[in-house]
Parts: sequence; structure tokens; C-alpha cells
Amino acid sequence: MPKKFYIILIVISIFSVYKLDMLNYPIDEVDINTNDVNYNQQRIDNLISTIYGKDLISLDISNIQKYIVEDIWIKDAEISKSFPSTIKIKIIQHQPFAIYNSKLMMRDGSIIKSDNISYELPVVEDNANNVSNSRRILTISTENLNKINLKIKRIEIFNSLVRIHTSKYTLISDILNLELNLNRLALSLNDLVEAFDQEINSIDMRYSNGFAIK
Repeated sequence: MPKKFYIILIVISIFSVYKLDMLNYPIDEVDINTNDVNYNQQRIDNLISTIYGKDLISLDISNIQKYIVEDIWIKDAEISKSFPSTIKIKIIQHQPFAIYNSKLMMRDGSIIKSDNISYELPVVEDNANNVSNSRRILTISTENLNKINLKIKRIEIFNSLVRIHTSKYTLISDILNLELNLNRLALSLNDLVEAFDQEINSIDMRYSNGFAIK
């Protein structure tokens, strides 16, 4: 037989196999990996139900990824195919950082409106309505006060002043020198507590040569 005939025969055979679904890889497992479930789980479950039985090779994972991240709680989704029949989905959620003007501030600075608010989070009352500056203030305050075991309960932010209510004291600072003042406090707090023979309610850090204590 001519060589051309064999080529045609092979092509027909391959096409027939494909038409018989012998080259398809039906999905029978969807593996979800996430640390927590703050997102709309029913919405994700509905998506998963549409994936079962579809061909693993031809499945467009970009559309799935786009659908998942439309949830305001989900920052990203990593999706991969695992032969012969599994889709793996890693859901990366936003991490709540504070309650910001009655909404949620995430660690990346994004703000979302949610009914799922934990009141264990510090409260930020930003009278200046500057989200990026508020996040910076909260980050600086958290990092420095953790060094001296002070937990932030609430922060009041004004145009040039910040008032930080902690588990023990209320701290007052101008915003411009906040980090410097908190560093000074971290180095001096033990000495201040020992020297001041009364219960300390507030520490005003706006004085370059010391602190005003009440």
C-alpha cells in the first residue's frame, strides 16, 4: 500500500479515538486548599459542581480563577491540573487587619464592607479619611507596641495627632514623629513605670525631652 494511505489511516484512527472520548480525562476530584472560610462558600460550591465531569485537558482554568477572585474576601486563587482527573485550587484570602471606620481593613490596605467583623481586631477611627496613612500608623504602632507587650484596642487619627488606646495606657503623639516617639517609649517605659508611683492612665509623647504622664 502507498505510504499516503497509511498516513490517512492513522489520522482517521486518531480522530475516531478522540470522538469516542478515549482521549478525554473527566474530572472526578476538586481539591480545595484554604486556611479559613470567610468567603461565600455556597458560591464556590456551586462553581465546583459545574467542574465535575468536564475534560481536564480542555478546561479553561483562567475563567475559574476570575470567577473565584470576584469574591471580596478572596485575594487570589492558584489553580492547577493534576492528571488524570483532579483540579487543585488554592484560595488565598485577605487577612483582616483592623476595623476601619466601621468597615474592614485588610493587611494589604484594601477596605471592604462586610457583616463578618471580628471585634478582636483593633478599631481605627480615621477622622482624616486617609486609608494609606491609617494603615501606616497602625503598622508602625503595632510593631513598636508589641515590643513592650501593649495590645492596641483603638486608634483615633486626626489631621496631625494620633491617640492610641492600648490594653494599659492611652498614648498621644503627633503623627509626624509617631515612630520616633514609640521607639523612645519602648526604651523608657519600664523606667517610667518604676519612677511614677501612681497608676498610669495616659502618656503624652509629644515632648522631645520627655513624656507627660497622667
